[in-house]
Amino acid sequence: MQDIISVQHATKQFGKVTAVDDVSFTVHEGEVFGFLGPNGAGKSTTIKMLTTLLKPTGGTLELAGHNVVNDQDAAEEFLALCSRTLASMATSLLGIICTCMRYYTRSIKRHSRRVSKS
Repeated sequence: MQDIISVQHATKQFGKVTAVDDVSFTVHEGEVFGFLGPNGAGKSTTIKMLTTLLKPTGGTLELAGHNVVNDQDAAEEFLALCSRTLASMATSLLGIICTCMRYYTRSIKRHSRRVSKS
């Protein structure tokens, strides 16, 4: 089975504060995965690194074999994220649309920059 998510020795530092310290895990194709831990454990920071919103300080993070730093566009093809906040907004269609548009707009801007460089 292919590794859909591979995180090896991921680290993220903000100045002198280490938010994620040497985190490693793998999710195989077909597995259901939950990312649980206490407040301040680095869950959100790790997810932000996997979703290309933050660059890791160290380590390797891959989605379907694509490095999220070096092959960001290809990695983003495999992204789908539904946070607890988004799920709890299910009764608010406007809230879901606004959240989805933020991700879509970010992607459009990135692709526009890439095309303009060509």
